[in-house]
Amino acid sequence: MTSDSRFKAVIVDDEPDAIEVLKGLIEEYCTEIAVIGTALSATDGLKLITEHSPDILFLDIQMPGNSGFDLLKNLLTQSFRIVFVSAHADHAVEAFKYHAMAYLLKPVSALELREAVSRVTADIVLDKKQDYTSMLTVLENQLTKRVAIPTGLGSRYFKPDEIIRIEAAKSYSNIFTVESEKPILVSRNLKQFQDLLSSYPFIRVHNGHLVNGNHIREYMRQDGGTLILSDGFSILVGRSYRKAITDFLDDHIESI
Repeated sequence: MTSDSRFKAVIVDDEPDAIEVLKGLIEEYCTEIAVIGTALSATDGLKLITEHSPDILFLDIQMPGNSGFDLLKNLLTQSFRIVFVSAHADHAVEAFKYHAMAYLLKPVSALELREAVSRVTADIVLDKKQDYTSMLTVLENQLTKRVAIPTGLGSRYFKPDEIIRIEAAKSYSNIFTVESEKPILVSRNLKQFQDLLSSYPFIRVHNGHLVNGNHIREYMRQDGGTLILSDGFSILVGRSYRKAITDFLDDHIESI
């Protein structure tokens, strides 16, 4: 801890804006923590950690060059607690292997940060061994989060697997879900949804459609390829997307 009895923390993230946002949230909602340094790469983060021996490391995972996992592999010892901060939920299982105390998804909310810091600092004070069962529960909760779909009246919330497909409508998108009889028109383009859902098994099948891979029921290879979805809808696969589709199905679906 620092001379003023606060816990020392380091933030490693390749996005300066993300660092500033997290640092601001910590300063406002986690006053028991002092951010003593930040780094924009795994290489600089390794130097920072070695020099300052922080109590807590807030670590991004996907960074140019070396990842957050690469940073941890290069540390000879690990006496600090780790809080992963990532835009991608699909890294949570691997993060658990590195004894993460928490896994926060961007954009980070003040409430989730507060909960994570309370858990981490209590663990440090008690100097107890990490409870892997509790940590796994935390990670599972992160992975079952819902996504907010903005509407004209506010927002609707869905688990990603409730979304069957998203269809482009110029600068808008039509969202087809397992519950809605009619599509939900949203003032977001398809690329924005592709980025939002990048951690889930969604795949672009042509310029006008983003499909939830969990709802693919059949792939017809003739005539360039056609997908049949769980709601019975069929979609022609765009020429430039055919290899991506076959690779996706090979990776995500068991064959006999």
